[in-house]
Amino acid sequence: MFFVLSKVLLFLLNPFWWVVILLFWIWITKNLKTRKRLTITIALILIIFSNPFLFNKLVNAWQAKKVDLTNQKYSAAILLSGMGGYDEHNNFYITASGDRFIQSVELYHQGIVKKILITGGSGLIFSKKDEAWGIKNELLKSGVPDTAILMERKSRNTYENAVFSKQLLDTAHLQPPYVLITSATHMPRAKKCFDKANVPVVIYPCDYIVHNERNSIMAFIPEARIFFLWESFIKELVGYASYKITGKL
Repeated sequence: MFFVLSKVLLFLLNPFWWVVILLFWIWITKNLKTRKRLTITIALILIIFSNPFLFNKLVNAWQAKKVDLTNQKYSAAILLSGMGGYDEHNNFYITASGDRFIQSVELYHQGIVKKILITGGSGLIFSKKDEAWGIKNELLKSGVPDTAILMERKSRNTYENAVFSKQLLDTAHLQPPYVLITSATHMPRAKKCFDKANVPVVIYPCDYIVHNERNSIMAFIPEARIFFLWESFIKELVGYASYKITGKL
């Protein structure tokens, strides 16, 4: 139920749909005062959520900081899914958040990690195609041997990533700590989940939304691009809060 509900309500975390809903409200209401208030609300949403300065400040304060693992050795890296999907021809593709895939391959070829554990089944309600298989094939194409790849294909969210990864790691008798690889904004929630599951990890954040803060006057000029970046960040904040409330952290 938690999984289905979170997917169904996901669209409400996008400010774009807030504007659409308010516009629809303006259309159906006949009260002039209500229309005026709704119009002002829409204007405020557009101004606030298209402001690069505000977005950069908040995201930079939230996302995990960069980590240098040079000259260190680990038995395994835990690579969280959420970076790919399948097209209509059943071909797997990596999305714009695929930096975690690139970083995992580099850590392996640099000898920093000996194995890569891919964790993630299907994150969609009606799909049975798990990401793990697709990611494994891409790892093989990138020169990572089959013997260095482990797959956990049952999990559908971050909490299950941690629980099922622990079972697999214990069975494989791999020594902790492990390198946890996911996006920088998702890392705070992911790290808490793995701590809760008693999986010792060293974080390795990737897929940074904000790389540096712009402090010039240009940072205060609204950008449409920023407006649509809020969805993933709000999703993380809500996800963290919901996990906290339900005892998953």
